[in-house]
Amino acid sequence: MEPATAVGEIGYTLQELIDIDQLDRLMELFNRATDLAIAVIDVKGKVLVAKGWQKICTDFHRVNPQTNERCVESDLYINRCISQEAYVEYQCKNGLVDMAAPIVIAGSHLATIYYGQFFVEGEEPSRDFFEAQAETFEFDVDRYLEALDLVPVISREKAHRVMDYYVALVHFIAETGLARYRQMEAEKALRKSEARFRIFADFTWDWESWTGPDGRCVYVTPSVKRITGYNAEDFTHDPKLMTSIVHPEDRPVLAEHFRKELVEHKAGNIDFRIITCGGEERWINHYCQPVYDQDGTWLGVRASNRDISERKHVERELRRSETRYRAIVEDQTELICRFSLDGALTYVNEAYCRYFEKEHGELIGKTFQPMIPEDERDLVSATLRSLTPQNPLITHEYRVVTPRGDIRWQRWTNRLILDQQGHPYELQAVGRDITDRKLAEAALKEHSEKTKLFAYSVSHDLKSPAIAIHGLTKLLRDKYGKVLDEKGVEYCDKVLQASEHLVSLVQKINMYISAKEIPLHIENCRLKDVVRFVRDNFEIQFNLRNIRFVEPPDLPSIRADRTALLRIISNIVDNALKYGGSKLNTITLSTCENDDLHIIAVEDDGVGMSGSTSDALFEIFTRTKTSNGIEGTGLGLAIIKELAEKHGGTAWMEVNAKGGVTVSVSISKHLA
Repeated sequence: MEPATAVGEIGYTLQELIDIDQLDRLMELFNRATDLAIAVIDVKGKVLVAKGWQKICTDFHRVNPQTNERCVESDLYINRCISQEAYVEYQCKNGLVDMAAPIVIAGSHLATIYYGQFFVEGEEPSRDFFEAQAETFEFDVDRYLEALDLVPVISREKAHRVMDYYVALVHFIAETGLARYRQMEAEKALRKSEARFRIFADFTWDWESWTGPDGRCVYVTPSVKRITGYNAEDFTHDPKLMTSIVHPEDRPVLAEHFRKELVEHKAGNIDFRIITCGGEERWINHYCQPVYDQDGTWLGVRASNRDISERKHVERELRRSETRYRAIVEDQTELICRFSLDGALTYVNEAYCRYFEKEHGELIGKTFQPMIPEDERDLVSATLRSLTPQNPLITHEYRVVTPRGDIRWQRWTNRLILDQQGHPYELQAVGRDITDRKLAEAALKEHSEKTKLFAYSVSHDLKSPAIAIHGLTKLLRDKYGKVLDEKGVEYCDKVLQASEHLVSLVQKINMYISAKEIPLHIENCRLKDVVRFVRDNFEIQFNLRNIRFVEPPDLPSIRADRTALLRIISNIVDNALKYGGSKLNTITLSTCENDDLHIIAVEDDGVGMSGSTSDALFEIFTRTKTSNGIEGTGLGLAIIKELAEKHGGTAWMEVNAKGGVTVSVSISKHLA
């Protein structure tokens, strides 16, 4: 293992857990008595204790930088390789033997105890090795060899007996260090616990207090000043301060509560008023409970005091508001009721009672289902079951049966009521009688159908005469034009032009009616094919006027009515050609989309128009002043908007800054 990691496991070094000075003194005495060399080196290679080291090490190997690197390398190697349950023997590169045992505390290897700087009998290196080493590192050969002769040579058996002692010593050191480690950890935990308690207590928002068995205040949190205006020390120094700040009207009740706290050792909860240091009246919610130590001895009372002045104010206003609300609800002409999830009525207002000609007692607790025709009950129940916390509001209309047997229509807005946990527990409904509106709608629908039939009839009946007028006038001009004077020919041309406009208008009216009435046939449409058809249809006009039609290389497939899509794009392009004027050079089609819509935009660089009138152009028979003299019916954009809305979108126009306009159409992605 790596040294730094080993130390980091418990976060302490050996020096922090063991008195190194005392250990050094003990090792000094041990060395004097036994002549045995001993050393303690931490996992980073730092020598903590060194006694009886051989001169060959202290005067040569540890002094020379090169040989010292070998020494440190040996120390760190032993630290990395040593087992926590045994000891290891190692011959360093300088030729001497070391034996070592780990000092392990709380599972972490913090240091190593060494017995070393000797030769094992029968295994010592040759004298030539050390002579060569002296020459290599430029040692004084004679002095170096004299130091070599002082190195002890011991049997392997003796070396193991010495290490058995060192292992026992290591265990003693480890146990001593472990005891100190546990003590230091306990002290640290206690300091943290005290710090956490102090922080927790000093920064509580509520006013916490501890009253001793004698009734005196033992501890008060600093938050008391925020609530009362008095410092915590004021309460611990003056036992009567607490009673003196209580509102005079609340003192008798609070005195009885305190008596139960101190005499009967009972937990309790009470609301009372205080007068703050600044003379302000505040409401306090006081909760208390007895405090006992581990032996069961009563230590007094712990209390939590919360400023509830705002809540009391809200409650007071709520009661006033509820009184006003109840008066308003009871005076409403709308029918208002509340009912449980199983349909049982829990509240009805006077209007509800009057409508169904029943008393409150006859309705509360009963279900409203019998008032609904039997064939509609399942539908109403399903509608109410569809309410969820995410979608808690729904409005629907259904029929009811009055006590006299009449069938009436009602419109109800139902809201799901949730508790504080967000769970449904009740429904509230507001309803009104809409029978007159339903009758009016039925009459309007009937009138609308008649109007629609009339429009169909008129447009159909106008078409044939218009075509006939056009044909006869053209025949008159072609056959008798030579007979007619200049004015006669001019009149024929005007009649032809008027009849052509009339035919076009009838066709546009029919197209507008079909856009409103004919249902869509939704299918997958390749927009590229639709645009190609439109481009081919207008190709002659593009070529004659030298107009470029630009489209993106990749167009999406969308779900839409293909015929309607062709009509939308054709009408936009036709408008651009009609009203673009002589400046028109380019018509550009583009697409984009978002999560819900496809958007098709057609931009031209023509003469443009006033932005203030662009929205109005989507209304039927609406044309701009600049369109005077240009053939048109005022229905093209209205048809585009109608078809877009049937596709779940809309249509709009934007005036371009550099001239021309952009007409855009959105189509829903969610069409069935």
